[in-house]
Amino acid sequence: MVEITRPRGTRDIGPEDMRYRREIERRMRSVCEVFGYEEVLTPTFEHADLFRIKSGDEVLEEMYVFRDKGGRELALRPEITASVMRYYREEMKRRAKPIKLYYFENCFRYERPQSGRYREFWQLGVELIGTSRAEAVAEVISLAMECLRSIPLQNVLLRVGHIGMLRNALSLLGVGEKEQSEILRMIDKGDIESALDKISSLCCATNKIKQFSEMLECDDLSALRMHAENIGLSMQELNKLEVVASLLKSMGVDWKLDMSIARGLDYYSGVVFEIDSPILGAEKQICGGGEYNLAAISGEDVPTVGFALGFDRIVLAAKKEGVSIDGRKTTTYIIPLSDEYIGICMGMAMNIRRAGIVCHVDLMGRGLRKALSHASTIGVDYCIIIGKREVDRGEVVLRDMRSGVQKNVPFSEITQRLMIQSE
Repeated sequence: MVEITRPRGTRDIGPEDMRYRREIERRMRSVCEVFGYEEVLTPTFEHADLFRIKSGDEVLEEMYVFRDKGGRELALRPEITASVMRYYREEMKRRAKPIKLYYFENCFRYERPQSGRYREFWQLGVELIGTSRAEAVAEVISLAMECLRSIPLQNVLLRVGHIGMLRNALSLLGVGEKEQSEILRMIDKGDIESALDKISSLCCATNKIKQFSEMLECDDLSALRMHAENIGLSMQELNKLEVVASLLKSMGVDWKLDMSIARGLDYYSGVVFEIDSPILGAEKQICGGGEYNLAAISGEDVPTVGFALGFDRIVLAAKKEGVSIDGRKTTTYIIPLSDEYIGICMGMAMNIRRAGIVCHVDLMGRGLRKALSHASTIGVDYCIIIGKREVDRGEVVLRDMRSGVQKNVPFSEITQRLMIQSE
């Protein structure tokens, strides 16, 4: 017999973990919706060219790419942004701006599995399409932070930078676009020394290279302004970053300036940000986003701000922080003392379920003692016992499984009584 196991980089998630995950998901969805964002759902697979246009040919090495029976090259989605912008081009271009969208979907990447990183993973993301004004950027950043506060994660660090300023500085240093992308990828990986060596090989303005190096290390806006002026940058982008910082402060969002955030992708254009959960160690990043422009996909030069939260790492961080989340609802268990009362029990169960209360009926024909033992094992809150005496009196025995206290309750009142108990 062939033994089949789950594929490498995937997981089976049991009922207890699913309750934990669903409750975190519910809270973050609720935050998106009170910010006025609406949910969209895109296909699990797309034409591979969609991701090639967005991220280049190298991204295909990390993707699950295949050909369908018609010979079309398709790919399981490695992320959602490209799909949303494709959907915008096809269906939403005429909608009033800004368009505020969010999604919660699974994605697939062929990479080496490690803690908090899987080949199938989940993302919650937001795209604000049609504006990248300072207040739009600040709203998106605050939304990401509010999602994490809703869990609540306590130990998170928001870092904000500006990739547009880095690109402009490199241009003033005489670095071409191709080399800029290479240098920014080095910076994104934390290899600042190699990035500076590369710049030095292309530029002889030693003083300006020093200013660029110090700009990367800036931890406050006043120092950043000084280095930007020394390089010769326009202050327009810095002014916008300062407004974003002021708006974040007004919303009670703490942040740290980090000009070394380069995001590693060419389509980011302005303010960028990342959120870390230090408790996760080396794989600590749980969110990334910023201003971007995907004109090649959207079909127009439309400013957009967005982010993606790594849901699996967020769940791991919540557990490491000891966040207690009980997604359980009040649970009841109806026990018929004879087969002739099963119909009454099933009818009562439907009424209780329609009131939004979890209700089991004993389906194994157990006796009372074994049924109560089973109810205790699966964590039931209340048992409802129905036998001949109860039917004759038009009532049930309602047993509180935590205290052991039993009460007789009329048939007509049992659902209302359970609703009161569950509040």
